[in-house]
This record gives sequence, C-alpha cells and structure tokens, in this order.
Amino acid sequence: MKAKMRTNTDPIEEMTEMSPSTTEETEGDSILLDRNTYKSIKKMDRASLEALVQDIYDSGRKKGLEETAAKQEDARTVDYEKLREEIRGISGIGEKRADSIMEIVRKYIQK
Repeated sequence: MKAKMRTNTDPIEEMTEMSPSTTEETEGDSILLDRNTYKSIKKMDRASLEALVQDIYDSGRKKGLEETAAKQEDARTVDYEKLREEIRGISGIGEKRADSIMEIVRKYIQK
C-alpha cells in the first residue's frame, strides 16, 4: 500500500492553512500543538522556522494592539476640575476638605 504524498511542501503554508480545529484552546489563550503540527514544525529548516516565528510574533503583536485600542476606547477620562466643583457643591465641604478629597481621588485613579 502506497502512502499519499502531499503536494504542499512548504511548511509555512501548511501551518497557515491549518484550521483552528487542529489545535486545542486552553485557559489563558495558550495553544497546544497537535501531533501533525508538531511534526511539520520539526521538519522545518531554519529560514522557514524563523519566518513562522515572525508570523506568530506579528499576529500576537497585532492582537495586542487591537485589544489595547479597544480598552482605550472603553477608558473614561476624568475632568478633575469639574469633579472638584461638584464635590465643593456638597453642603459642608469647604476648600480644604475638597482638596483633601481630590488628593485621595487622584491617588486611586493613578493606580
């Protein structure tokens, strides 16, 4: 019985064509390699492996930048002067007490 030969001999193309079902997702977005993926990486020459690692790095960096941008869109800015004026408008809070409250607010927001 003859084994079927693959027509695709480029390991990088083989890795990029893999469907998500060939890897197993686990906690923390880490990926476990299946046996076929591991074997294809093992057969790579230095240049192919460097190109694969660069592709993985680039895709991870792109994902990180996208997540950072999404978090920044969700982040709210604080208008300290407006906040201080509202605190100052509360009955019984004077200038010194408002300044003390604002120091505490700044300390916790900057963490």
